[in-house]
Amino acid sequence: MKNFRSYIMTEESIILVFEDGILPISSSNKIFKEVKDCLESGQKERACEIADVQTQIELRSGGDFRVQDGMIMVGGVFMPQVLGNRVVTFIKKKVDHRPLMRFWENLHQNPSEKSQHQLFSFLEHNGIPITDDGCFIAYKRTDENDMDTHTHTNKHIPGVPISMDRDLVDPDPNEPCSTGLHVAAHNYADKHYPNGHLWEVKVNPKDVVAVPNDYNGEKMRTCGYTPIRRCGGMREEPLYEDDGLLDNNFLERGSDGDSDGDGDYDYDSVDIEGSLLTDMAEVAIKGQESTEEADADSICRTTLNVGNDGRAVVSASLLFTLGVGVGDKVFAIAFPESRKIIIEKEHVPGMDRAVHEYTVDKYRNVKLSKSILVEAVLTNLQVLNAVGSDTSIRIHG
Repeated sequence: MKNFRSYIMTEESIILVFEDGILPISSSNKIFKEVKDCLESGQKERACEIADVQTQIELRSGGDFRVQDGMIMVGGVFMPQVLGNRVVTFIKKKVDHRPLMRFWENLHQNPSEKSQHQLFSFLEHNGIPITDDGCFIAYKRTDENDMDTHTHTNKHIPGVPISMDRDLVDPDPNEPCSTGLHVAAHNYADKHYPNGHLWEVKVNPKDVVAVPNDYNGEKMRTCGYTPIRRCGGMREEPLYEDDGLLDNNFLERGSDGDSDGDGDYDYDSVDIEGSLLTDMAEVAIKGQESTEEADADSICRTTLNVGNDGRAVVSASLLFTLGVGVGDKVFAIAFPESRKIIIEKEHVPGMDRAVHEYTVDKYRNVKLSKSILVEAVLTNLQVLNAVGSDTSIRIHG
């Protein structure tokens, strides 16, 4: 509605008059009292904002969502309040509502109505965004080898699902610790298990089995989930930004540099003398070509996607091999003659080249600027190759 003009208020209804129409609110509507109080106290803009949310929900969802008596409906069925709040958030932030519709559809594929209702308490916690395909993000703590901390048999690899027979999962919410695949809200996963790695995992609502009562709705048993990536913080966006920062190539020599899978980490065996960034600079200044391939000494090989904004994200796996974490700074230099970018955790002074400084974000990633890709003559590529070691990261075409 546009340009509020006036209102008519009785004990039975309120009619808000706008330039392009009217908005009636009956006394049975849950927002009636709140709108009435705002109008009586002179807060007309606030009253219009409260009332207009209902209109915007119906208009922006193309009629997929309806509002009746202050409750949101889908296909004639009232949504639980926690999902209704998600709808309001999506509409206010102008986020595509269709993932919520897919979530609703997935939810109703869950064979247990009790499991469906238990999920709602889990969704009330922060850091649980919805994904585009109607799933949701939860968190999982693994050991140092990216195996589950209980059986140490489930290897966590980005994009590779982990599942078990639903009939074997304990559905009783009164059992705090029992059989099943466990995931949690960020607060629980981050604080209760301080060691190992924290992962973002995707869970389909249809695979939820139980949310134990003893953990304030922060822990869940499922029959399946898909590891997405290691993370360094709680996700805050309502719709998960699945930017493919980790893929199935995530670490060639094992998730933590354990090349032989024996639990011993082999970083000290990487024999790269001095600084690769310094070496590359010296070669470029002399106009020579490097005769050695850094790939031979690499710990991690992967690819980076260049986004529509012309930027590329350096993933957590590469930064992990470099030994940097959230809040740390890294330094990048472009070498156009060899079409490469070299990233290090320490700045090399005295070089006659532009040095780009970046900070590792809360998701343990670094987003390279378009300008450095231009400098390195890498702007015409959609996919870049990346090689990481404990001294540097090399990005090339």
